[in-house]
Amino acid sequence: MQADKPTIRSLTGLRFVAAFFVLVAHLAPKAMPFPNPPMWYTQFTSLAAEGMTMFFVLSGFVMYYNYSESIGRDGLKAAYNFWVARFARIYPMYAIILAYQFIVDYAYAALSSAYSQALPYYLLLIQTWFYVPLGRYGLIYDVGMLPPITWSVSTECFFYLVFPLLCLVVLRMASVRSRVTLAAVCAVIICTAVTFLSLHQTALNQWAMEHLGKVGDPSTQSQYSFFRWLVYFSPYSRVFEFILGCITASLYLNIARKPVSDGERRTGHAILTATLVSCALLHFVMFSNPNAAGLLRVITDFHMSFGFGPMMAVLIFFFARYESFIKRFLECWPMVLAGEATYSMYLWHMFVAMAVRWEAAPVTSFMIGVADLLRLAVAITMCVGFGLISWQFIEVPTRRWLRSKLSIKMQPAPALALASKAASAEDRPLAINKR
Repeated sequence: MQADKPTIRSLTGLRFVAAFFVLVAHLAPKAMPFPNPPMWYTQFTSLAAEGMTMFFVLSGFVMYYNYSESIGRDGLKAAYNFWVARFARIYPMYAIILAYQFIVDYAYAALSSAYSQALPYYLLLIQTWFYVPLGRYGLIYDVGMLPPITWSVSTECFFYLVFPLLCLVVLRMASVRSRVTLAAVCAVIICTAVTFLSLHQTALNQWAMEHLGKVGDPSTQSQYSFFRWLVYFSPYSRVFEFILGCITASLYLNIARKPVSDGERRTGHAILTATLVSCALLHFVMFSNPNAAGLLRVITDFHMSFGFGPMMAVLIFFFARYESFIKRFLECWPMVLAGEATYSMYLWHMFVAMAVRWEAAPVTSFMIGVADLLRLAVAITMCVGFGLISWQFIEVPTRRWLRSKLSIKMQPAPALALASKAASAEDRPLAINKR
């Protein structure tokens, strides 16, 4: 942990923005359903595509920002402490979610036949690392209502596993040019892969049905088709977003201590404007036609992996580096506090979604729309409240206790001797976010 690094409050606030996109995508269809969703509604409830990509890119940025120096200096010991910190950060709340789901399903006699086979994958947090066509719906969807949303936690655990190696690779590339080249190479690799898989997804899914089981049939279970698992759920596709975040952090650290000139600030604001416009246009194209074919279908499939990655990297860099009214909004204490609680918020939000779905009238008039919109606002507020309580009373205490028991005590470098006496950034209440 690099305790001397200043906190970047705006990125903690940005993390809540990403979480808000995901909450809206999952809560709106329950609390504010439309019999025939209009275009604006579909566009609005599809913002989770940007939200998940922002999470993964932001995670890479924050991991590299906070741990690259210690891993480069102390090697395996620092890597071990990194893994301990990640375990302490995510597993306690995750275990509570699994236990809750198991107790409820057992009490309702709703345990599926695939439960015993799926449980080892979930306990080890490797449920997205392998395509396992269990039961009727597949490994991710056959274990109750809450565990399916933990797919992103499993995918990110893979990122944590390989992060020390990624960190050393980026650290060895001393020049800006070499790191930009690495980012470009990664972009070419994943874009080529997604394009190829999209063009051949019918044959890919057919192969999966023949060799892995009928669960992979997209006509009956599109959410767990082999193509969707490979591009959307699996860490082997999404890791490129994480790598992009690491490289973005390395570029930021190269100039973080340099003052921002007027010319650089103007250029940064121009790039920000272009990025926001491009992101909005790409989002519109991706979600304007659900039955797209040909090239448009390929473009649409990029919402599942990396399509918004470069834009999210630019936004993260901008909000870390340059002052703006948006950054000041992200740095305000309600946004930062909500950003700290996004992990608990994310884990509990489907519980809220299921609780508010009953008696939600389809929007067939303006007044019903107003009423459902109020239900949606209450549901989001409930998610934030659950998240803040879990973060304060479960996440923070268990994280500190596990880190104190499991971490290796290391002699700090001379330059960090004073900084090491302070609490780590992860334990400070308004520190930079670390998912």
